[in-house]
Amino acid sequence: MSQLVKNNKKRDMENDDNNLSEKGDCKCALEELMRDVESSSMSHFIKEGFLKLAHEALNSEKEEKERNYNEQKKHEEQLQQRIRRVNILKMIIKIVEADCKKDKNKVNEDIIEKIRESRFSKGRVCPHCKCKNIWKYGWEGGKQRYKCKNKECGRTFRDTTLSPMYNSKKGIDKWIEYMRCMAMGLTLMISSEIVGINIATAFYWRHKIMDGLRANMGVGNIGGNVEIGHMLVMESTKGKKRGVYDLPRRCGTKNKYSSLFEKPKCHYLFKGHRANYILCGLDNGGNMMAELTDIRYMNQRILSAMFDGRIHEDSVVSTEGNRNYHTYVRKRGLKLGRGNTGDDCKDYNIKALMRMKREILTWIIRFKGVSSKYLNNYLYWYRFMKTKGLYDMEQGCGEDGNHQAAISLFIDSHTEHSGIRIKEFKDRAHIHLSMVG
Repeated sequence: MSQLVKNNKKRDMENDDNNLSEKGDCKCALEELMRDVESSSMSHFIKEGFLKLAHEALNSEKEEKERNYNEQKKHEEQLQQRIRRVNILKMIIKIVEADCKKDKNKVNEDIIEKIRESRFSKGRVCPHCKCKNIWKYGWEGGKQRYKCKNKECGRTFRDTTLSPMYNSKKGIDKWIEYMRCMAMGLTLMISSEIVGINIATAFYWRHKIMDGLRANMGVGNIGGNVEIGHMLVMESTKGKKRGVYDLPRRCGTKNKYSSLFEKPKCHYLFKGHRANYILCGLDNGGNMMAELTDIRYMNQRILSAMFDGRIHEDSVVSTEGNRNYHTYVRKRGLKLGRGNTGDDCKDYNIKALMRMKREILTWIIRFKGVSSKYLNNYLYWYRFMKTKGLYDMEQGCGEDGNHQAAISLFIDSHTEHSGIRIKEFKDRAHIHLSMVG
């Protein structure tokens, strides 16, 4: 592949050199002719007309040269992207081949054991009725079974019941391979090609994994030097059946803030897009929070639902210049470190918060539009990637196929009982943080 690329680039360079030499000769001849005309005894009218045409020819040649250069640069970038994808595929194939040489049964048993320890860390619980009175109920296919002693339930279950891979026809190896693709931040199409599954299956697997991740991670807690704020993205109806005149929009598309909540003038032709607020918070220890809300305007109730009991009492809070945050901080007895854009303090600022917002927007855009229905799940995925050090706004996702990160994602997503069936996705409600009280 690399030799083919070198040969193509060499041939293109030779052709470009020949074309440039010919164009250079023409340009020199034209400039020489322009000098001869200027020094000739022709009438001023003829000189002016000729020089005008000559300048237009030179400008058009310059524009054509710039256009060809931009097209060539774009072509090279596309070629480099294809080479990068091929290298990723080769790398993953090598990792999978290396894993195949190991004792897969032993690896799978270790993963199941870690899931069992995480699930039953506070005692054994029935995933169906949450009863803690259960017992071991023999083995089936080499897997431990349990039975609930609750007379109203009495059902049997395994260590992976109501988990993302519950009732899956694929083995753990395929799931680990797919989660390695998720740890690399690959799209659904590329992930499905690498793992060898249908793209619809890749979609359902992704959201099952993110459901389990959200149930296990929770909203989070922050403390110390805290920065809180919100970011605004436009609502996206990606994947929804639209009418003839509905306007599709990718999540995160820019729009004028003044017209976000205005009713469209031609309501019978277009359906207006509302805004979504994402509440964000992080501290100097690397802990972060990010939740999609169902509000249309910032208020005290949504701040209470988000931050009550999740910010340590001795924290110093830095916020944006929104008075709702100031009021909330005062009511909770917290110290306000930075409260408006005029504050210039080295110890208390919102630089990390602004970087987090930019990273979230870049993270969403890399998936070519995320439906608002599932946006909260992608925020939890972002938090997992940041916690494991696998995502950076400048460098992107880690491209080393981190096997340990894939196993960690597998265990974290299978710890809680979050089983959802495929047929439930169609009528699934929006996932967001709602106001209480």
